Amino acid sequence: VLEPVDAQTCRLTAGAPNLEVLVIHVLLMGIDFEVVEPPELVEVMTRARDRLTRALAGS
Repeated sequence: VLEPVDAQTCRLTAGAPNLEVLVIHVLLMGIDFEVVEPPELVEVMTRARDRLTRALAGS
């Protein structure tokens, strides 16, 4: 569900089979975002960031 917050911000409330799938969906949107909750999502995104950083280290 997409809800307006102000003139430049909206809130996405979404579900997924697991947090890893949610990370993929959000990243594929190609938009900037801020994680509000759940805190476990920050952990999953941090692991994804670290994995991508390692993958690109030799580029």
